[in-house]
Amino acid sequence: MEESIIAAVRSFFNSRFAVPVGSGTVGLFLALRSVGVIGKKVIIPALTCPSVANAVFAAGGIPLAVDVSYDDYNMDPASLKSAAGTDTKAVIVVDSFGYPADIHGIREIVDGLDCPVIEDACQAYGGMSEGEVLGTRGDIGVISFGYSKPLDIGGGGFVFVNSDKLSEKIERMRGAWDFDLLKNVKNGLAIRLMLKNRFDVLRFLSAGLGLLRYNFPEIKADTFHGAWNGFLSEIDDLRSGSVELHKHITAFPGVEAFDYKGEDWLPWRYSFKIPDMDKQKRILNAFKGKNIKTTALYRPVTDYFKDIETAGPLTNAMRLKDITFNFQHGTKIKELEYLIKALADKSE
Repeated sequence: MEESIIAAVRSFFNSRFAVPVGSGTVGLFLALRSVGVIGKKVIIPALTCPSVANAVFAAGGIPLAVDVSYDDYNMDPASLKSAAGTDTKAVIVVDSFGYPADIHGIREIVDGLDCPVIEDACQAYGGMSEGEVLGTRGDIGVISFGYSKPLDIGGGGFVFVNSDKLSEKIERMRGAWDFDLLKNVKNGLAIRLMLKNRFDVLRFLSAGLGLLRYNFPEIKADTFHGAWNGFLSEIDDLRSGSVELHKHITAFPGVEAFDYKGEDWLPWRYSFKIPDMDKQKRILNAFKGKNIKTTALYRPVTDYFKDIETAGPLTNAMRLKDITFNFQHGTKIKELEYLIKALADKSE
């Protein structure tokens, strides 16, 4: 890969090492393998992209889902505290929908355990939390440039570490012969290595297609830098514009949205809740009438994988799955401006 691409990304994230990978799923896979999770439990939030669980399965770990907070969709520290133990080998903290998780509180909970914290900032990079760049607050950080992410170049991502040892491990695994086999979807040996006879059809399709994009896409340096610099140039406007968008979202009676306080983080897909089930259809139809696309994005990982382990009741995850929606628009200033204008239009 062109060194200038790595240098630009590493500089923004202020990370000693930035390792290019094929996708966020690959990044999580390599992060988990680098800390040795085979046969060990990896704690993940219950309400997140199923690829997070896929990465754990593919790395040989045992995903253990814990409940999330009703307010921010992120891992609930109390649920984590009751689940973490000496058999926990890693925790994947997801900055859901761009909202910064309480990663320092989580690190305090697992302090004393041999349990690295991996920050999945695939939906959140470009944001800040208390002066820290999202994606660099854990022992390992992962971002993605795949479909609908803050910067969408069709694939690829990065793993961030400051440890020489972990960086060497990840680079070595990325170049190993058995990992290289994963690039060929028709290679039966690669599929057997990856699946280890544990995946059902859905898991194979999701994990397989994600992991097989193992290498950063071939992209010319000037093309990448053009997209990257364009993304960076919009960050401040996106942050401040999100505060205005929040006012328009919550102007609809019955809609709850994140409080974009501080103007320092970058919302992804602009999530909101409609707790009153009787009002959902009417509100969603109102958005549709303004040519605003919405989607219900995630369900608990237990809906995807019936054999996944859970720690305690997933009360909030089960509630949020039926009341959480997103504006299906990307993280670009023109799309944010479109949403603001459409929502501000009071005409029926």
